[in-house]
Amino acid sequence: MTAPIVGARTAQQLTAALSVETLSLPDEICQALDDVSAPVHRYPDHDWSTL
Repeated sequence: MTAPIVGARTAQQLTAALSVETLSLPDEICQALDDVSAPVHRYPDHDWSTL
């Protein structure tokens, strides 16, 4: 597999990219992201005692 390394080429691009660190997502978006990224437990991790 080959993947290019993409990054800022100028100081202006770097400043713009780093400025996103000050952003915050609304709680409902954070909750939705948590819901869709929750791990799915399957065998052998599944707790068979709850069946």
